[in-house]
Amino acid sequence: HMWSEAEKNAAIVAADPRSGVETVTEAEYIVAKSCLATSRREDAFAMLERLSQDVSSNYGAEAAYMIIQDCYDRGDFEAVEEKVYSFADAGSGQLYWMARSFIVLGDSFVERDDLHQAKATFESVRDGYTPASDEDDVLDNVMMRLRKLEEMSQEEQENAPSSARGSEIAPLAAARMILCGSIGCPRRCLEQRSVHIRHWQQAAMDLLI
Repeated sequence: HMWSEAEKNAAIVAADPRSGVETVTEAEYIVAKSCLATSRREDAFAMLERLSQDVSSNYGAEAAYMIIQDCYDRGDFEAVEEKVYSFADAGSGQLYWMARSFIVLGDSFVERDDLHQAKATFESVRDGYTPASDEDDVLDNVMMRLRKLEEMSQEEQENAPSSARGSEIAPLAAARMILCGSIGCPRRCLEQRSVHIRHWQQAAMDLLI
């Protein structure tokens, strides 16, 4: 009942010619959330797609994040990657939702067993993001994931054959080999991390302009 009443009022506001753009956007956001809450996913994501066309607004940025999270939940990890980079390239000043989206990207790398890329992605958020308030949960989520990756790396080292832990392998090189599974991966991962950091730097500059 609560959602149906909210949706009804939002529809009235959206249809009122006196309503401004921001008010209409908020009304559409409420309707989308109502559709999600009442199991009308198709309607909800159609509205979220429209909202996500303007990621400069908080509602549009959250809509973009929700679509990315949905792709992750459905196991469509390539779509996650594509949509996260598209979000970042749009130059949105909504850094909270962009950061949350990059966290989902990192999670998608973990699901694909690309732990080195996941680590680089989480580190790029850790190094490039500044919390907007004490309630901001981005860095807590990132640090939790980095700790988990470190635990996974240590478990891999402990379970590796003794020959793979020989003294001739430097600790850092061993960690890199365990995380990425191939010698060529660290360079690719570092290149990818530099892309992440450039996104954050550009986003921060856009916010200051």
